[in-house]
Amino acid sequence: MPDRFELLLNRAAHVQVLALHAPAEGEPVFTHSVALRLTRTGRAMRLVQDNGQAVTPPPLADTQALVRLLARARQWWKLLRDTGCEIKVLAAREGVTASYMTRLVRLAFLSPRVVEAALLGKLRTEIDAQGLLATGAINPHWAEQKRRYLPG
Repeated sequence: MPDRFELLLNRAAHVQVLALHAPAEGEPVFTHSVALRLTRTGRAMRLVQDNGQAVTPPPLADTQALVRLLARARQWWKLLRDTGCEIKVLAAREGVTASYMTRLVRLAFLSPRVVEAALLGKLRTEIDAQGLLATGAINPHWAEQKRRYLPG
C-alpha cells in the first residue's frame, strides 16, 4: 500500500543474529506495518505518521523561529495589557503593521499544552509559524487548539 511502511522480519535470521534459543515453530516472517504519508510543510517534504506527528523532529531552525514568535507575542501582549497602549501605536513603534501585530499577539493565547508542544518541536507536522499567523488560525477554545495542533 502506498500509505503504509511495512517491515518484513525473517524470524530465523533474527534468532541467529541475536543468538537466541527459540523453538522452531512459529511464523517464518514477522510483518510490522505503520501508516505513513508524505506531506509538504512549507518547502520541505516530511514523512508523517497517521497521528500527524513527523517521523523525524522538525529542523531546529523551525522550532527556534516559533519560540521567538511565542516570546514576542507574550511580550507585546504584556505591553498592550499593562500600558493600555493602542495596538496601532505599539505596532508603529515596533516597526510592524497593526495587522501583523494582531495576528502575532493571538499566539499569547495558545493553550499551555500547545505552547509546550511547540517548545519541544512536537506540533502536528503541517503546523508551522506561518500557519499559526494566518488570519483565523488561533481558535480561542483550548480543546479545539489541542485537536488541531497536537498529534493524535
